[in-house]
Amino acid sequence: MRAIVAGHICLDFTPRLPAGTDIRPGTLREIGPMAVSAGGCVYNTGSAMAELGVDVRLAAEIGDDVLGDLLESQLTAEHLHVDLLRSQTHATSFSIVVERPGEDRSFWHHVGACGDFDGSAVDLSEADVLHLGYPSLLPALSADGGRALTALLRRARAAGLVTSVDLAVVDDSSSHTDWPALLRQVCALTDVLTPSIDDLQSAFGSAETAGPETVVERAEWAIAQGAAVVALSAGARGSYLAVADHARLDAAPDLLSRHAPHWSGYRGWIAAPPVGDVVTTNGAGDAHSGGFLAALMRGHDPLTAARYAAEAARARIQGLPIRESIPL
Repeated sequence: MRAIVAGHICLDFTPRLPAGTDIRPGTLREIGPMAVSAGGCVYNTGSAMAELGVDVRLAAEIGDDVLGDLLESQLTAEHLHVDLLRSQTHATSFSIVVERPGEDRSFWHHVGACGDFDGSAVDLSEADVLHLGYPSLLPALSADGGRALTALLRRARAAGLVTSVDLAVVDDSSSHTDWPALLRQVCALTDVLTPSIDDLQSAFGSAETAGPETVVERAEWAIAQGAAVVALSAGARGSYLAVADHARLDAAPDLLSRHAPHWSGYRGWIAAPPVGDVVTTNGAGDAHSGGFLAALMRGHDPLTAARYAAEAARARIQGLPIRESIPL
């Protein structure tokens, strides 16, 4: 089984911040060293799937610059198969990851070359799954009502691939896009949807913290729009898994339709496993997606797939190898 993970990729710059570090103007604070690593959905999800034995190819766009060279060298050092376009007009995307001890991370992000990615150059040959990450951080993909985005998903479906989509939090710069309308189109073309509840809340313009009822409502909304499987992560609450009926699964590619007898109609919460020392929350949602897709590709039942996803996220949070945390 082979997968393509396409879309958003970047370099993450993560300074080690002591507790109580602030950013008030005019102050000087001593901090720890800077970690530099590949990041974004393409790397985080792709590397998680590769750890779990999936044959993965990464497809994204980077700048023709020093940061692009550094990012490509990190990917090749991990023996990941990459199809990287080099933008001649934009710098490589990067994030400053602000993560103080005991707090969730936040990002200062530069879209850069990811803004040129429209999916038209993604090679879909010899693959069974296309996982697409972070449309809200890929302006060319979501522009014009998501024309390029839906074109890529239609092309993948025509080629017989299972289509999978993950989201990112929508910021104010994406307010010109009608995200609920675009998501309706996306769901109709998506077999597996793996966002967080925060992602969906932001797409609907809601700043409210979602309770369990809202998580279920958002998942059911996506199923009603045509998605076959929705694995919606909800932080410490765990995740909620919803699967469409037998008819929708039968209409999916064979990789998914052959699971119809065991998957159709499934609904359930999956508790988050206990987490020990938190090393980072960065990339946990992407690891969740990677674990879920790896389990699906291996033919596991829905509950096992959801547990794979939860364990992959836990391993990423604790800074542990994913392959040692999940019994393959």
